[in-house]
Amino acid sequence: TYDEIILLNSTIMGPIYPLKETFDKMGKKDLDFWGLTEFFEFPADPSGCCIYKYIPDHIQSHFIACRKTLVSSEEFQKYWNEMPMINNYWEAVGKHEMIFTKYFGDLGYKWGLSVDMEDLRDYNGYPLMMCPTKLIAERRCPVFKRRSFFHEVKDYMSNTAGEQVSELYDYIREKTNYSEDFIWDTI
Repeated sequence: TYDEIILLNSTIMGPIYPLKETFDKMGKKDLDFWGLTEFFEFPADPSGCCIYKYIPDHIQSHFIACRKTLVSSEEFQKYWNEMPMINNYWEAVGKHEMIFTKYFGDLGYKWGLSVDMEDLRDYNGYPLMMCPTKLIAERRCPVFKRRSFFHEVKDYMSNTAGEQVSELYDYIREKTNYSEDFIWDTI
């Protein structure tokens, strides 16, 4: 009976901008499912349990909108009915997040993103973590990762100069109405 069902988890914070902007934009697109941001293909599987043995391009699972065309399908029901038990973070990523987009895309379901990120593909596979201010300020991404403020320093320094945390915090504090108290409460 619903037009869309949102699969949402608690790994993001926001919204920085009204979600109405995102829903209005995506409501004009002929899609079966869509999300906010993408994680780009990577030639290995750090989870150790992805059926594809690599990370395919995929909508990040913190926010996926599934339209009636997908939700009412037998394939969608089968996907959830056959979902293996998930016991930890890496299993959630490897057995669901990494495969959801490719699985349904390969079946012919159309998907898209509200935040245009394709030009960042060669910069980093994880733009929401490695350049969140760019996505928020230049592309109206309404969310950021909670983990931005307590992510592994080694990963940040392997991919950037480590500037994204202070840039994100300063941008939120100085350029938005989002209360930085929410960030402090989280960390």
